Amino acid sequence: MNIILMTKNEMLKKVLIHKLLVEGINIINLNTIDEVEASIPVRARIAIIDDDDIKDIKEILKKAREIKINKDKSTSRLILVTKINDNFVLKSLFNIGFDLVLQNSLHPDTIAEKIHIFVSNIVNQEHQNRRYIRVKPDNNEEATIRILSKNNQYLTGRITDISLGGIATKFNQDISNDFAIKDTFTSIQINIGDKNIIADVSVVKTGGDMVAFLFLKMRDSFKTLLAEYIFEKIQKNLDLLQ
Repeated sequence: MNIILMTKNEMLKKVLIHKLLVEGINIINLNTIDEVEASIPVRARIAIIDDDDIKDIKEILKKAREIKINKDKSTSRLILVTKINDNFVLKSLFNIGFDLVLQNSLHPDTIAEKIHIFVSNIVNQEHQNRRYIRVKPDNNEEATIRILSKNNQYLTGRITDISLGGIATKFNQDISNDFAIKDTFTSIQINIGDKNIIADVSVVKTGGDMVAFLFLKMRDSFKTLLAEYIFEKIQKNLDLLQ
C-alpha cells in the first residue's frame, strides 16, 4: 500500500516513515499540490498534505475540492496537517473534502499516531467497499431518525452509523412491511448529537430490524452540519484510541 506525503517537516517525515513502513505502508514523497493531484489515484489513494510551508493555503483547498468532485479521484482520502487554529475553519475543511484534519502544533509523534489509526480504519472500511467514512454515535448521545413510512405511520429508529453518503438504522418494532429496496422517502428527520438534519433517502439494504438508507438530497446547510458531526467524531475517536 502507498501513501503520498507532501511536507517540508523532516521530523514529521521521519516519524511517519517509522510508524507506517513497519505496517507495510510505503511513503511517496512529493513536493507540490499539483504533483499530489496528478498522482491520485494512480500512485496512491491516500495523501497527507502539510500546509506549514505553503504561503497560499487557498490553492490547497481548491485542489482538494477538485480532487473530491472528480469522479476518478473522489474515493481518495485526504489528510491535512495544518497551521490553521480556528475551530470553525477546521470543521469547514472536512466539508471541503479533507477526511482528516490535524493541527501541526501537535507533536510529530502524536500526528503520526493519529494518522496511523486513521489509515488502519480506512483500510478496514475499504475492505467493505465503503466510499464514505462512517462513524458510530456514542450509546449515550442522541442518534435517531423519524420517518413517515409508506404505510403512512411515523417510525422512529436508532442510528447505528452514519456517513456523508448514507445512514444505517435499527428499529425496535416490526418493519417487515414498511421498507423495500429502492423505496424513497422525503424529508426524514435526523437528530444526531446536537445536529438536526433533514434529508431525502432511498433504501439500499434491509434485514430484520435494520435498514440502510442512501442520501439522495440534502440542503448544503444540513450537509455542513453532518460534516461537522463526522469531523468531531473522528477527532474524538482518534483521541480515545491512543
